Amino acid sequence: GVDLSQAVLDEGHTIRPNLYNETIMGDIIQVFTSTTFKGKINLIIAADSYIYFGDLEPLFVAMEEGLVDNGYAAFTLENVDKDDEEILETTKPNWRWKLTASGRFAHRRK
Repeated sequence: GVDLSQAVLDEGHTIRPNLYNETIMGDIIQVFTSTTFKGKINLIIAADSYIYFGDLEPLFVAMEEGLVDNGYAAFTLENVDKDDEEILETTKPNWRWKLTASGRFAHRRK
């Protein structure tokens, strides 16, 4: 598991001590592209994590670098609501993400 917070990693280990083979405190983009893990990751699961990234392009590039050929990735994102999407399509046709009031990013459905 990877997280920016050692406290989160410690809590995860306390609750599920055998869940991870290894935990790393750090930025996932740097971890995915590090020589230690580049091309060696079989599976990426990120629930409620990628909503804290605005531009997903650097993250997707890092995921591709980190994953083995035919590796898997599963993650969650938030979408903007239909009304906001219509406004964004009119005011900023090439939009890809929007910062929401909650401080999380909502991403384009396409």
